[in-house]
This record gives sequence, C-alpha cells and structure tokens, in this order.
Amino acid sequence: MTTGAPPLYAAAKTGHSDAVERLLGAGADINNASRAGMVTPLIAAARNGHVDGGGGAAAGRGAGGGRQQGMGWRATPLSIALKNGHADVARKLRAVGATFPRG
Repeated sequence: MTTGAPPLYAAAKTGHSDAVERLLGAGADINNASRAGMVTPLIAAARNGHVDGGGGAAAGRGAGGGRQQGMGWRATPLSIALKNGHADVARKLRAVGATFPRG
C-alpha cells in the first residue's frame, strides 16, 4: 500500500516512470524512505520489477549506495531485485553501479 508514502516512493513502487522523472527533476530525494519499513523509492521499484518503468531514472542516482537498514536487515536494490526474481532489473542495476550488501 502506498497511502501516506512520499510521492517518489509511491511512483517508483507502482512503475509510474513519468511521475518519477518529474519528481526527481523537481528535487525529490532518492533516499527519502517510506515511513513503513524505511524503504527507499529505488528499493520499492526493484522489489516490484519497475526499474525500467518507474525506477529507471532513480536507478542511476541511487543504485550504488541504496543500502537499506531497518528492522534488523540490510539490503541493496540489487539484492532485493534478485531475491524477488527480477533478473532483468538486476542487470540494469549492475549496469549503473549497483552493489551487494557488505557485512
């Protein structure tokens, strides 16, 4: 559910690439996490397979450093994409410098 989520998070999670582009262009923070679960827009896009349509613009800005920490877990957009079976998304993230969690 995206009710109450930051606009960039909601757009990336649901694959609305035009909205993602506009929000990033207007200065939206790629690292602004949702209140529920502390998930960034790029993690949400990668988890739902939307790095092309909705998270592509975000990928180039946050793929490398998009580490999430919260509730005792650590992940990156790349590890989340792979965990959720989105190999095509993982390839795109690697192409823009995505990394795996360390430690």
